[in-house]
Amino acid sequence: MTDVDTYDDTHDVLMGYDPSLWVALPQGWPFQEHATAQSWVDATLHDIRGRSASVTRSGLKHLRRVLEHLAQIPREGESHYLFAPTIDELAGPLRVQYGFCDGERETMLRRLVLETDLDQIEPPLLEAFSTPDLGDGWRGVRFAEHEGALEAAVVYSFRVEPYDLRVSLHIGPPEQTSTLVPFSDDFVQGISVVPAE
Repeated sequence: MTDVDTYDDTHDVLMGYDPSLWVALPQGWPFQEHATAQSWVDATLHDIRGRSASVTRSGLKHLRRVLEHLAQIPREGESHYLFAPTIDELAGPLRVQYGFCDGERETMLRRLVLETDLDQIEPPLLEAFSTPDLGDGWRGVRFAEHEGALEAAVVYSFRVEPYDLRVSLHIGPPEQTSTLVPFSDDFVQGISVVPAE
C-alpha cells in the first residue's frame, strides 16, 4: 500500500508499506473511506482481528481502547502508523515528519536524531542508514525514562530536497528493540519524495 502526503504544491512524500503489518492513523475526518472515527475503529479492529491467530475478549477490548484513543489525536503535518500485525503485537506509533530543509545538512540530520524532550539515559549511537529513494541518512536507537519506565525508540533522518525528514518509532520496552527495528527499517525503505503531480 502507498500513502501520499503533500506538504506543499511541489513535492509529495510517499509511504509504501505492508498493510498486514502497519495501520495508517487518521490525520482528521473524513479519512480514507471513513467519515467518522467510529467507522474507522470498527473496520480497523475487524481487519486486525482477521489476521490474528488467537483472539481474547480482553485483547479486543484493549485494541479498541487503543484505536479509539489514536483516532482522536490530531496529526496535522505528520503521518502516523501503528505496528499491528496481530492483536497481541502492537507497537508504535511510527511518525513521519518533514519540513523544508534548514541549515547545514549533517548538523541538521544529526540534530533530528539526537534531540528529544524525554530524559535520555545517554545520547543514541548514530549509525549511517541509507535507502535507494532517500539516500544517505542517520539512524539511532535511544533509551529514555518515561513515567518511571525505561523506553526505547528508533529515529531516522534524511535530507531529500526540498525536505528534511524525521521518522521515529516508539518501541516501548528495550527488549523489543531487536524485534521491531527490522520492521521500522523496512518501513523507511518504502518512503520516497517525488515531484507533485
